[in-house]
Amino acid sequence: VENYAALYNLINRQLDDEGFGLFAQPMRLGSFEFLCRSTISAPTLAEALQRASRYLRIVLPDMAVEVRREKDLAELVISERRPLAGRIDSPSRVFAFEWLLRLLHGLACWLAGRGLALDSVSFPYRRPAHASDYALIFTEDSRFAPTVPGGNGTLVASFNANLLELPIRRDDAALSIRGVSAAYT
Repeated sequence: VENYAALYNLINRQLDDEGFGLFAQPMRLGSFEFLCRSTISAPTLAEALQRASRYLRIVLPDMAVEVRREKDLAELVISERRPLAGRIDSPSRVFAFEWLLRLLHGLACWLAGRGLALDSVSFPYRRPAHASDYALIFTEDSRFAPTVPGGNGTLVASFNANLLELPIRRDDAALSIRGVSAAYT
């Protein structure tokens, strides 16, 4: 994990882009730290994810993040606001969705101070060659469906709605360099 975090941080510094050059507008160094800072004072995970979605609208205008709740089911929805470069199943588009879901899921787990299970995830692209890894990274119930060419893709991650009521367990002291890195890795 430490080597992965070091590589991740090195790439971010070299590119001055925490979004790996995947989007039309770079996420400058420090964006993730301020995402964490914008969420740690929220009373619940629901409010923290709402703040995260508003923050990402500013720093990552290519993508939209929304949290939906209906009875016992909650959904984290990640949509393209404009189609990402490349084919529907291009490696950069696949990685963009994987990266943003991993970032948000990792942030949510870090904020809650515990692992949060995803029940299912529907990805907007064909099953990639590395799909067997998804059970370890996201959930065993990972589904793949390409979008219509030219249409915006939408990822939907479903989880138990009661997780949204979890209190935030992090504070400013937890935002050490190690703490911020741990939120992603």
